[in-house]
Amino acid sequence: MSQENAQSGMGFAFSDHARITMKASAGILTDRQMELVIRSNYSQDIAHQQDSKVHFDNCCFEEGAAYVMEEWHNIETEMDPYSDNALITFGRLLHTVQDFYSHSNWVELNQFVNPIPIWDLNVNSLPAGIVSGTWAIGTPKRCSDQAPTHRQLNKDDLNSEEGKKIVASGPNQGKPLFSLAQDAAIRATLEQFKRLQNINKIQRS
Repeated sequence: MSQENAQSGMGFAFSDHARITMKASAGILTDRQMELVIRSNYSQDIAHQQDSKVHFDNCCFEEGAAYVMEEWHNIETEMDPYSDNALITFGRLLHTVQDFYSHSNWVELNQFVNPIPIWDLNVNSLPAGIVSGTWAIGTPKRCSDQAPTHRQLNKDDLNSEEGKKIVASGPNQGKPLFSLAQDAAIRATLEQFKRLQNINKIQRS
């Protein structure tokens, strides 16, 4: 496998995943706890390149959403949602939540809405025409033969083929799709931090 192909299925760059996570954290975790979350988030691109659901690749929306819910269940069964195990799990699910916006065409379908809506992780609420890029070594594969490749669709950085495209009109006029995907990922991540905080409050009450 070439270096080019090995990297093409990854999501936002490490620095972007870290930036998204830190911007959404609202200071509820210590520096050490944040490091656990960020490293766990990053590890998904190393350990699970071939697992479509972890990155919402290959149109695995149902599997990806189920994976996030399963990881939340694992956190809720921990006695302390801020334990190392829980935070490592939290980092993993954040990666998947964040990749949805860079790996699917959700942003393109909503580019004339400001801000870009946040998906509620309910597959029944997905719009017609939703698709994510195909990633050759990833399984399972749920896309049709007409689906774009990951390389064609990803908005993982500002230099990607799709990420550098500029919205031509509407409330997001002049903004690159990468920026819209990153902003949506930040707000979606914020919702996950709120959920973690609420679990902590409930368990301590």
